[in-house]
Amino acid sequence: MNKKFKQYRITKYNPIYRMNGIYTKDEWISMYDVGKMYDGKTFTFEEYLTVEKSYLNVIKKILQGVNIKRVRIKQGENMYSKLNNSVLCSQEEVLLVARGCLREEFWCKLVSKDFFVHFGYDYYMYIGANIEEDHMSEIARENGLFSELIQQSLHYI
Repeated sequence: MNKKFKQYRITKYNPIYRMNGIYTKDEWISMYDVGKMYDGKTFTFEEYLTVEKSYLNVIKKILQGVNIKRVRIKQGENMYSKLNNSVLCSQEEVLLVARGCLREEFWCKLVSKDFFVHFGYDYYMYIGANIEEDHMSEIARENGLFSELIQQSLHYI
């Protein structure tokens, strides 16, 4: 794996609500929050799907942009053992696995020589790729998300 690529945290969370590294706004953090109240409104499954699609669009755009053809599943938890260390060749396969992670059906890292993506608690997504910070911010912003350059993902491979 190329350890020189940049690493990013991509989230739905607006950094203006982060104080001393802590996100202060009360927002949903999981698909399991559907039906709960936030800002006086009930959080709906349709709203969830919109944000989930945004995360998947970011992954798709990066895979296309850095021309990733194969991605390996690593360190899978709560998934069929036959999938662990499987190679996914199509973007559709990668996006299906990423969707499962976002929905907390299982957890894994998706990695290649020049790319990784994995998910943390509270709907955080971590991506490593050879993409400049401005371009990553643009991809996130186009999808209603926020990008932050980080030193290293807590779950770095």
